[in-house]
Amino acid sequence: MIRIVKFYLILLTTLYNSCEKKTSPDVLAEVGSTQVTSHEFIKSYSNKLIQSKIKDSNFERSRVLNELIRTKLFAEGARKNNLNIDSIGRSMVQFEENIALREQLYKQVIQSIMIEIPDSVIRIHYKWKHTEVYISHLFHHDKAILDTIIPYLKKDTSQFKNYSQILFNDERLKESGGNLGWIHYNDLDPNLEQIAFSMPFDEPMGPFRSSYGWHILFKKDIREQILLDENHYQNNKKSLKQAILKKKKQIKANDYINDLMVNNVVINDSITFKILKKINNIVFNKNRLELKKDIESSRNIATKILDLKLNINTILATFPGGNFTVDDLLNNLRSSKPELFLKNPVQQFYKSLRDKMLTEEARSRELQQHQTVQYKIQSKKDEYLAREYLLFRSKNKRTAHLSKEEVQTLIKELKSEISIKVYEKNLNSLFKKL
Repeated sequence: MIRIVKFYLILLTTLYNSCEKKTSPDVLAEVGSTQVTSHEFIKSYSNKLIQSKIKDSNFERSRVLNELIRTKLFAEGARKNNLNIDSIGRSMVQFEENIALREQLYKQVIQSIMIEIPDSVIRIHYKWKHTEVYISHLFHHDKAILDTIIPYLKKDTSQFKNYSQILFNDERLKESGGNLGWIHYNDLDPNLEQIAFSMPFDEPMGPFRSSYGWHILFKKDIREQILLDENHYQNNKKSLKQAILKKKKQIKANDYINDLMVNNVVINDSITFKILKKINNIVFNKNRLELKKDIESSRNIATKILDLKLNINTILATFPGGNFTVDDLLNNLRSSKPELFLKNPVQQFYKSLRDKMLTEEARSRELQQHQTVQYKIQSKKDEYLAREYLLFRSKNKRTAHLSKEEVQTLIKELKSEISIKVYEKNLNSLFKKL
């Protein structure tokens, strides 16, 4: 097999030279004052494989690495010319930083937890994987409300549908009486899965906490595969164990988030309700064509929210260490898919609030100083700086489109001023793992 770095260097000898200077194993290359890290290579390459559906190969790995180095080179060009990222770029860098902080918090709090998975537990999950259960449920963010309902349901299960009419906004769930239908393994929130598969029949139980709120569950029927194959179990035991471990860590994460939020968050109900109602009106008062236009433009939704005459600094919720404002909600809306807010405004509101709390918790632990977080922030900054440099060098200042010949000229020009070093040992070590 051709060593990836040698192959790459044959292709791009005009761009840089190999270097064996001792450095962090995460650093694949240095371009002036910035670095190409293993983290951003893996992210870029994974995205390319998924989006373009190409097959993994030395050539494609080399091409992505080259693209990253080129981006760093243009970013260095921007720095030499004292160029700055525009407001949109700054917003996206901040968004990326917040994600990196939450990911690092997860690694610190959850991922490091040691969890033992005995064979007996794996066998139970193997059975569930070949089982279906018919589930109805009721949902509310306030546990106390469901606490008052559950005694009445235990006495008369026929009231289940009546309560679904009261509690659900979703017309489908209202009509079905909260029926989720036949549920397969992996269909439910991890916090509810074990309960749903192990609870008795014909007895409403709960409330149980999920990552979204509180639920009453009602198991009406079950379908099991009676004959399970021992050889099939043994062949799938390892992958199933990993899946169970992932679920258990997700449960730990959900519990951590819920404990962080419960009794620590005070929501400004009146203003929040006005905003959520405004978003709901966008859905219910428009035809499909108009709705599509709103979905395509988060700005439209943001404008409609601001029509309520709210200051962007208006506080929607408070928690220890910070506030959640109208501006936070709008930033989340701009950075994510606006259709998610239209489909489920309440859920997205709580998700936005959750993300803000986790971000501030990560900052309180000074995780913004962690090397991995710094790498990710720098990567996003370089991406937008490279764009600014291309705009700067483009004849048409509105677009960053340059011909292939113009790009090559820029690379040659920058290469004469900016050093490029590739760490062959680190590259080979990473590519052996992929």
